[in-house]
Amino acid sequence: WNINDSIKDFNVKGCNVLCHKVKGEEEGSMNTNGPSEIGDLWHWKSQRTNPAGYADDQYIVNEKKVSGHDATGRRADKQNGGGYIDNWDKDKKRPLYTFATGRGGPFLFIADAKKVTDSTKFKSGMVVPTEVIAKPTGSRGDITAKGIWKKGKWVLELGRNLNTGNKDDIQFTDPSKTYFFGISIHNNDHEDSHVTSKVIKLKFVK
Repeated sequence: WNINDSIKDFNVKGCNVLCHKVKGEEEGSMNTNGPSEIGDLWHWKSQRTNPAGYADDQYIVNEKKVSGHDATGRRADKQNGGGYIDNWDKDKKRPLYTFATGRGGPFLFIADAKKVTDSTKFKSGMVVPTEVIAKPTGSRGDITAKGIWKKGKWVLELGRNLNTGNKDDIQFTDPSKTYFFGISIHNNDHEDSHVTSKVIKLKFVK
């Protein structure tokens, strides 16, 4: 989303203006092109956020920082708790958490988790997810979301207050205004397996 129409050319070219190929690197950089430009990013993930009923509320600025192996302008909105964490102990090379009930499954909520210790036993074939999840509290948890996989496609619905009061969010306070956004769909987060839409317009009707 183009916050306050601050991102040059976004309303014509869409979110493609935020993606920059870095010379000599496989991965690109996602950031705005000037210090006054800011975008609102709603990042829904089928594994990490959907089971907890939300989409990750983020924003994009011009200042780049290293995140993993990318230099990016993406930032997470402020959170007071919750969210997802990697379920892996790098030193001991095992999960940090498992199911308190002893069962396995595709999703592990922090409320259902217990710490893995040296005496923890796993049943043969037991599935322990790579993330421990919970809905964030604070600005990062502003967006409710539910996706359903049916007949070979995802159907996704997102919801949010028209006005969150946060500077890193787009505010839908003027019903006569046109709001511009773009959609990018990633298949398992592979860089070469994504589709990006043209710019899309949102208008309110009475």
